Amino acid sequence: MRIAMMGAGGVGAYFAVMLDGRGHEIVLIDRDEHAHALARTGVVVRSRSRGELRATLPATDDPRSVGPVDLVLYAVKTYDNAAAIASMAPLVGPSTTIVTLQNGVGNVELLAAAYGEAAVLGGPMVGGGTRVAPGEVEHVLPPESEYVDVGALLPASRARAELVRDVLAPTGMRVNVVGDVQTTLWKKLLAMASLASVGCLTRSITADWRAKPSTRDLYARLVREAAEVGQAEGLAIDDAAVEATLGQPDKLGPAHRTSMAADLDRGQRLEVDAIQGEIVRRARRHGIAAPAFEVANAVLQYADARAALGPARAP
Repeated sequence: MRIAMMGAGGVGAYFAVMLDGRGHEIVLIDRDEHAHALARTGVVVRSRSRGELRATLPATDDPRSVGPVDLVLYAVKTYDNAAAIASMAPLVGPSTTIVTLQNGVGNVELLAAAYGEAAVLGGPMVGGGTRVAPGEVEHVLPPESEYVDVGALLPASRARAELVRDVLAPTGMRVNVVGDVQTTLWKKLLAMASLASVGCLTRSITADWRAKPSTRDLYARLVREAAEVGQAEGLAIDDAAVEATLGQPDKLGPAHRTSMAADLDRGQRLEVDAIQGEIVRRARRHGIAAPAFEVANAVLQYADARAALGPARAP
């Protein structure tokens, strides 16, 4: 199978290394210095659980040099969606399957609008690593904590999801085929958006803020706001899902920090628009009050705008 990793950062490069040597033709697609580093020296993943993993794979910043593939694992940062979705057209043929492994919601719809609902799968996941330098990824999660839920937008595309499950299963990551991928995406969003918001606003690790009543209460408010919006969207967000999410901070390790909080600390751009921004937009559309997310979104949109300017130009 020809597989293109569209976005070869903490998720894409990790999957590439895990799939290397399993009979697939894999190409990494990224941009600028990262793509050049991948082409020169390959990928190195330094994993606490798996040790140091290396792979030398073709890499490019030009999808036109690759041509149509069987599978696109789409792991681009959401703030780059517009450019990346347009540029990946040469990868997509009549039978190509596209799986978005991104954070947030709204990504499936953007890809489906460009390439058709039949071709696009949602792949909400917990796993992968963090790109720490061009061509280098740090991986900290234990394998038993990692999973991907793959789901089709159309019932007729379930076979595509099952094929993706079979392709990814040898990596050791749990891969589940789900029937309602939109609800699955939103259930992940409940925890991710709320954890990220509190972590960024407090600039602290989860273990610190979860022990304080005020910030624990803020987390609960965020979860309930996101759940109400998801329910208004017609998704199956029940009380059990909310209660499970309220207990999520206690299941995380003593050093846990969300990827958004880590990006904020490094002065990098934030995926706020697809996470907090989507919740706020949909809340307004349904006439739902979401004051905690309004504040989080405003603060993080400002931080993202400063990061987009770069350190030399930020006010």
